[in-house]
Amino acid sequence: MLVARDEFQSSCCCTEYPQDSIPLDLSASSQNNQNAQTCEIVVSDGAKFTLDCHALSRHSGYFRWLFKDSYPNNRSPITLDNINRTEFQRILDYINTGSIDLDMVNIENVLQTCQYLLLTQLTGYCEQFLLTKLDTHWLQILGLTGEFCLLLVGPALLDFLMKKFETISKDVDRFNRIPFEVLFSLAQSPQLKVPSEFFLFKQIVKWINYDFEARADCFDHFMTVVRLPVMSRDELEEVAMHFNPCVYTPALHMLHFLLNNSQQT
Repeated sequence: MLVARDEFQSSCCCTEYPQDSIPLDLSASSQNNQNAQTCEIVVSDGAKFTLDCHALSRHSGYFRWLFKDSYPNNRSPITLDNINRTEFQRILDYINTGSIDLDMVNIENVLQTCQYLLLTQLTGYCEQFLLTKLDTHWLQILGLTGEFCLLLVGPALLDFLMKKFETISKDVDRFNRIPFEVLFSLAQSPQLKVPSEFFLFKQIVKWINYDFEARADCFDHFMTVVRLPVMSRDELEEVAMHFNPCVYTPALHMLHFLLNNSQQT
């Protein structure tokens, strides 16, 4: 049975607009946009687009800021160095149709474009998509959350990792690639769901041994949050085997105290 650690002390997606949101035709050649103020966009691979400035401003914080004083009629083309033809066309299709095909292959490129053009609504849809993929792609989503500051996904992902810690620890390859900061945050949380504190300790050792040379110094940090007093004597003796007896730490002092105390009783 999995319990929260604070109890030990007592023992391809298609995303659409909401119905009230109307996609705008960005094409400057559209019959409805014959009198529209237009701009020329040049993307990184040299492709050019002539588009309705007002429609761009409605959907993109980047263009809204760019056109805040006046629309750039008859001015130099706007260059988007970080976006290629394929990604920009994907965004234009999304604005025109109200839908976009998302998968775990293209999601990073879509989020990069959202970040560059400040497409907040589409970013929200990407986050909703990622929430449906936590079971199978949690490590990739962990990376995306950190890279793009996904405020909706972050708390849900942390809750998932705390509740599914035993399950994800069995996926050894991905578990061993969890960043130190994330694993430490989980280890110090009283809400982490694990079979026992000793189980948590063993997963930490496994993570350290995966790249011992780079991670050996992490051991002492983890031992500041592992709860030694809730372990049995046999478990404590195994824990003691992983300490360097020549290096004093508060955790080592606690371990010796617990072992000596258990001998007396």
